[in-house]
This record gives sequence, C-alpha cells and structure tokens, in this order.
Amino acid sequence: MEEENKMKQGFLITNRLTFKRSIIDELDEDGIYINQIRPIGIFQISKKDFYKDFSNVVKSASWDKGIYHYPTFPSWAKKYLTNNTTDNNLISVKTDKNVHSVEIKDFIGNEIRDKIRELGKLWKNSDSNPLIDNDIKNRWEQLIYEWKDNKEMPLIVRKQSGIRGSEIIHSTGRKIIITDNSFSQWIYSNVMDNKTYSLDEIKTMLFKDEIPMCFAIKKEDVSKVKYRKTLGQYSVNSRGWKLCHIDGVGLNSKMKIAEIEIAELENHFIKLANPKNMFLLPLEIGSLGEIQEFINEQK
Repeated sequence: MEEENKMKQGFLITNRLTFKRSIIDELDEDGIYINQIRPIGIFQISKKDFYKDFSNVVKSASWDKGIYHYPTFPSWAKKYLTNNTTDNNLISVKTDKNVHSVEIKDFIGNEIRDKIRELGKLWKNSDSNPLIDNDIKNRWEQLIYEWKDNKEMPLIVRKQSGIRGSEIIHSTGRKIIITDNSFSQWIYSNVMDNKTYSLDEIKTMLFKDEIPMCFAIKKEDVSKVKYRKTLGQYSVNSRGWKLCHIDGVGLNSKMKIAEIEIAELENHFIKLANPKNMFLLPLEIGSLGEIQEFINEQK
C-alpha cells in the first residue's frame, strides 16, 4: 500500500534552485523532481540522479532541516535545465492527496522577449549610461573579497524581514548587520565619485557609524539598532538613478539568519556589495531592472 502511494512527480516553484526534502522523500526511485525556477526555466531530475549528483545537498545541515537553496544556479547542473515553458508544457503539481497536471503558459512570447533584449543592449551601449572606471570597480571588488575573508569583519546582509541597522551573531560567531539597499547605494555612490577605501578605513567607518544601513529608522526600532546612519546624501535615487543588481541578491529563506550557512551569507554579501554586480537605470525606466532578459544584457 505504501508503494502505491509513492509519487511519480513532485513540483515546486521558486526563485532559486531549491530541493525540498518532504517532496523528494515521497518520490519513488525513478520519480521526477521538478523545480520551476523563475525566471531561469524548469529543472527536472530523477530521485536517483539527485542522490548521485547532489550528494553535497544531502550531507548539508540545511537538508537536515528540510530544504536546501542554491545561492546561484550551478553551471554544471544545466543538463537538468530546460528553458522551454511554452507549447502547453504540462507538469505535475503535488496536492495533499493527488498529483495533478498543471499547464504553464508563456504569456510574453519570444518576440517580446527579443525586444526586451534589444532594449537591454541599447541601454548597455547608450551614451547616457554612466561610465564607471574599471580600475575603481576592481579596487572595490578586491576590498569586498578582503572584507568577506576577514572573519573579524561583520557581513552585511539584505533581509526583507530584518530590522535595518541591527546586529546579530551568527552560529559561527561572526557578526551580521542587517541592511536594505542603502548599503549597495552607498558603495555605488562612492564608485561614481571615484572614491575607494582600505579595509582599515572601513573598520573605522563602521566603528564611527558612518556607513548607512537603511533609508530611515522607524521610531519603534531606534532602540533595537546599532547602526543608525541613514542613506541621505549617498542616495543614487536623488541623482535620478535606480540601482539594480545583475545576479539577484534576495535572501529567500525562512530560516533565521543566524542559522543560514555562513557560505551562503558570504556569497550573498559579495553579490550585494560588489559594484561589478550593479548597474544604473534612469528612475523613469527603473522597472526594466526587474526583467531578466534586460538584466542579462548588462553583464
């Protein structure tokens, strides 16, 4: 009876490659796990191949807790990925009792996507696109990696549900500071002004609370935050720009930050802080910075 109830397919919709243990455990040996990763495509793998090719996931602390997220999609796993979500593609969705077929439709279509890519190329090569000295970007990138590797330095993390400016202690003992996009804007504002710093200077600035971690502090949060510097003069919005990231920096996890694997937080910090992962758009067309086809052309 138990074997009859085994699932042939399990399905999950996420923004990153995600393995959910409760779904995979219910699959039979040749069952298929399907992860629709927006906007990348559809990832499909058999339970057998999952345990063979993703043994690192099964051995992780996150797997023990029931779910594993990849911060970025591993290039070697592309063989399990298909971008074809058109032609009435049918996939299976798990409900409490059954597995049902669900139709995924591409309402945009290739013609419109190609036009969006054209817009991306136009902006990439536009005379209005601010030119940033590559040497400045390289210096900042070096600083960010030194920062990440120095365990005495706090990692800066953008978490939607966190209190901006607050500091917590990770399970490894490393300090974590919660921010919104202000930290990234502060970095890019300095990049635009051709300013760079040493790691020692950053330490001093953090000690003096000179690096903004939020746009504004709510009255009820004032007593809860350690870092109270607000974005103010460093806002790229005030210059008429929207700051966008090329590789997404969303920390899509329900786990407490102190329990998320430190390697994932380090990877998140690099993407959040590295100016090579950022680009500017005029505020009036800033929403284009949310569309993957446009973003891909900025790399």
